Amino acid sequence: MSGGKSGRTFSRFWQLGAASAAGATLFALGRWYLQPPRRVEERSSGEPAGSLIDSFLPKSEFNGQVSVVIHAPPDVIFQALREVTLADMPLAKWIGELRYLPARLAGKMQEETQGSEPFMQLVLSGGTILLAEEPDRELVVGSVGKYHNLADQQFAPLASPEEFVRFDHPDYQKLAMSFRVTGNDPVTGYRLTLEHRTHALSPAARWKFALYWLGIKPGGNFVSWLMLRAIRRRAEAMVVQAVARDSVPGD
Repeated sequence: MSGGKSGRTFSRFWQLGAASAAGATLFALGRWYLQPPRRVEERSSGEPAGSLIDSFLPKSEFNGQVSVVIHAPPDVIFQALREVTLADMPLAKWIGELRYLPARLAGKMQEETQGSEPFMQLVLSGGTILLAEEPDRELVVGSVGKYHNLADQQFAPLASPEEFVRFDHPDYQKLAMSFRVTGNDPVTGYRLTLEHRTHALSPAARWKFALYWLGIKPGGNFVSWLMLRAIRRRAEAMVVQAVARDSVPGD
């Protein structure tokens, strides 16, 4: 008898917990679904008010940013950004494999074995385009797809930044990513910030992406952090190598 009561009590407790979790999830989804796209205006301390990403996606429902301080000049930081590879961040590659496993199982995505190829080169060959660049300050890339569909994200072909801005098919979401370097003190270092913004082009697309966002946001932020750390390691190693070369007598 006591065992049966205990079991029923545990069952009711579990159901109550599950219902609470489901309610919290639906509440979060409802907030994302009902809220209008907002203009992103928050800036980190010392960051310039205007960024290139504002010209392409000033409003978004889903966004985030991570940053690291790097002891290397801006030109070296951007060189490291262009040269960093998946081999430099194996854990991020593994997480990415899990993320796109449904697409691979469905035969919608080719296996990527180019671990030694620059990551940015892979990105720009996979449906993402360069939107704008200000040398040694900011680089912005963007793409349009059905990001909520893990099996087939159906990237829209884009030939120019203008096409990215004009695209308005209601089934899609727009994604823009900015890599920005701020600061002007070579002693304390420069801050590299990766900011991402996603704008759904209809309420239905927003609802679908909100479900995807709940699952992908923690892993996405972690992967972004791993990438910035890999860029920092490469950039600071380049500085050390340059100093070592300059210190060799006779060079």
